[in-house]
Amino acid sequence: MKKVFLGIAAIMVLSAGFVYADMDENGDINLEKIVVTPTRMDQSDYESTSNVTVIGSREIKSSGARNVSAVLAQKAGINVYSNSSDKTNKVDVRGFADTAVNNILVLIDGRKVNSIDISGPDWLQIPVESIERIEVLRGAGSV
Repeated sequence: MKKVFLGIAAIMVLSAGFVYADMDENGDINLEKIVVTPTRMDQSDYESTSNVTVIGSREIKSSGARNVSAVLAQKAGINVYSNSSDKTNKVDVRGFADTAVNNILVLIDGRKVNSIDISGPDWLQIPVESIERIEVLRGAGSV
């Protein structure tokens, strides 16, 4: 009985080193790069076949705009209609005007931020300082 106990104890002591042999020092895991694009393929804006307007962070900062709708209003083909406050601005792309809220999808990091009702997104909830880039996709492939 004593020999069996000593044998098991020796195996446990010797195998303890194998448990930590393959551990990384920090325990960090490196994942491959994840790219989210309208075509689901990794390609530059110049290779894209869809009509895309890209507004970079440098352009956003230099515009002096206080909210997202003011940034968008500076681009050709985008009209912003103010109702009573900046919160309820209607962004019109390609002449949708009255139905613009229903025809525009706003995503932040791939998540929908449009309101559940048909009032449109709250543009003041998106801080301009935290925006890295804005992509405006026009046409059938955009929604």
